[in-house]
Amino acid sequence: MLTNKQKQVYEWIGRFINRHGVAPSYEEIRTGLGLKSLNTVSYHLRRLEAGGWLRSPWGNRKRALELIARPGSLLLLGEVQAGHPIESFEVQEEVPLPSALFGSDNHFALRVRGDSMVG
Repeated sequence: MLTNKQKQVYEWIGRFINRHGVAPSYEEIRTGLGLKSLNTVSYHLRRLEAGGWLRSPWGNRKRALELIARPGSLLLLGEVQAGHPIESFEVQEEVPLPSALFGSDNHFALRVRGDSMVG
C-alpha cells in the first residue's frame, strides 16, 4: 500500500510523462512537488521501486523512470438486463482491472446480462 506522499509522487510522475512524453528528472520531481531535497525524491522513488510501482531500467540515468501498471479494481454494483432500466444496486464484488484504464476518479462496474448489446 502506498503512503499518501508516495501516491502523490507516483501520480505526479504519471501526469508529467503524459504531458511531456518523457519521465521527469529528479530535480523536476523535487520542484514540481515542492520537496526540499533530491535525497527526499530518491527516498520516495526507492520506496516506489521496492513496492513494484516503478522501475529504473537504466540505473541512475536521467529520465530513466518507468511507471508499472498496477492492478486495480472497480466495485461491481450489480447486474442489469441489457436494454432494461435498473432500480437499485448492492455491492457484490470487485472486478480486477488495470488502474490505468479508469484513473483516479470514482467509477463502478455493472455486469450486463443478455445479448441486446451484441453487434
